[in-house]
Amino acid sequence: PDDASACIYLNRVRERVSLPPLELAGGALFEAIKNERRLELAFESVRYIDLLRWGDAPEVLKEQGQEIPVGNGSFLHFPEAGFKTGKNEVLPIPEIEMFVNENMVQNPGY
Repeated sequence: PDDASACIYLNRVRERVSLPPLELAGGALFEAIKNERRLELAFESVRYIDLLRWGDAPEVLKEQGQEIPVGNGSFLHFPEAGFKTGKNEVLPIPEIEMFVNENMVQNPGY
């Protein structure tokens, strides 16, 4: 909740890549931090976890995978694809783990 400290750390990251400093607070600062994480960690495989943590996954991923390009300008359509609230917040427990521990219950939706 300390906007001043958050701005300092955000601007350190921005300064390292020669971007101008930001002076934001509240919701605008949080959105800037989320965007900076998206850019800074683009290939670190943390985006999905960030979207879940921030509660943005249902909106951002709702249509993910519904259209897949074929390569000739057309698309394969999968209308059932996309983030499903109540299911995609967790991953399925591997079958071997379920076998080893008979008391384990599979996550909902799997």
